[in-house]
Amino acid sequence: MKIGILTQPLRSNYGGILQAYALQQTLIRLGYNPIVLNRNFDYPSFRLFLLRCVSVVKCVFRKYALGKRNIRISNPLSTHYTIYKDEYYDNVELRRFTKRHIKRTCVLRSSKLLKLYVKFSGLRCFIVGSDQVWREAYSPCITDYFLHFLPKVGGYKKISYAASFGIKEAYISKDKLSLCAEDLKSFDAISVRERTGVDIVNTISGMNAALVLDPTLLLKAEDYSVLIDFQDKKSKSGIVCYVLDSDADKQSIMNDVALSFGQNTTLLSLYPKDYKGNNDKLVSVSKWLSSIANADFVVTDSFHGCVFSVIFKKDFIAIANQDRGVDRFCTLLKSLELTDRLVFSYDEYAKKKKALLAEVNYCKVEDNLEVLRANSMFFLRESLKGC
Repeated sequence: MKIGILTQPLRSNYGGILQAYALQQTLIRLGYNPIVLNRNFDYPSFRLFLLRCVSVVKCVFRKYALGKRNIRISNPLSTHYTIYKDEYYDNVELRRFTKRHIKRTCVLRSSKLLKLYVKFSGLRCFIVGSDQVWREAYSPCITDYFLHFLPKVGGYKKISYAASFGIKEAYISKDKLSLCAEDLKSFDAISVRERTGVDIVNTISGMNAALVLDPTLLLKAEDYSVLIDFQDKKSKSGIVCYVLDSDADKQSIMNDVALSFGQNTTLLSLYPKDYKGNNDKLVSVSKWLSSIANADFVVTDSFHGCVFSVIFKKDFIAIANQDRGVDRFCTLLKSLELTDRLVFSYDEYAKKKKALLAEVNYCKVEDNLEVLRANSMFFLRESLKGC
């Protein structure tokens, strides 16, 4: 049976790409034929397009006539248009991975195109998730992620797997919330990845939601090892720091951990710089995975950085990332009995330093994880019956 997956656009985000890969692989193992509905952001309006064309002409003049080195000539149709080089990062390696390992449709830049694709493809079963698909600020069109584009009749199977609102409040604008809540009532099975998500679903729609694992945790370390190139498997990475939103506290924690272990540091980032401080290419998924797999210790403010530390059984510190959503950290770490690995500030780190730098008891963690995996797989199997 063919299944359509609706998730966040797969761009410059290791966790977002790997969760899509993991869900697709899990469904394939269950005997299904999944495909990601490649819903992306709409093209700019005609007026905005014309303004950007004028901007491109100005950029050409500033770059070549005035010698402004930081100016970038961008495609005016780009969904992430920028005129400055330091705001652009080359994600060619991530695009290469996505093209090779994730089955997707053509780019669908509007709800109308999404609806047309579904009509002519014959899709009857849909899974929304994972990642922050129900956070309006992150989604191309929030109503699409509640499957509003589907006809009201037609016998469609609607499932959410590990969907996330990301934050506790203002996750969807007031003018869209009632429509999304009504659409949620037509779902056959609902699951979320955070405890607050269970409450939100019940509050806005009166529906019950199951709490399940992020798809990345449905696979094991050996499943990801096949994605790591041979040369990357042998590289040692010492103390790995994967920090999305750096600040003084996080920098102090990273420096102190490196000093405490006396090891070299490998920096992973969504905003990489070369040795001259210029923007650099994002590392490949293979290199990203191998860096964590070969780490002696991991410091991260990324949810998926935390997830892959657990998958590869690494000692780690998770720094709460308030802007990107904290409850996903709290839900996962509490379920694995690892809440003592989470800190909110450098002062808290300093007070708990001895315990934070101690080894994780992964025997206990694995026991908890196996139970959670079994429950999550049960939800998927039961929800997909009839597909």
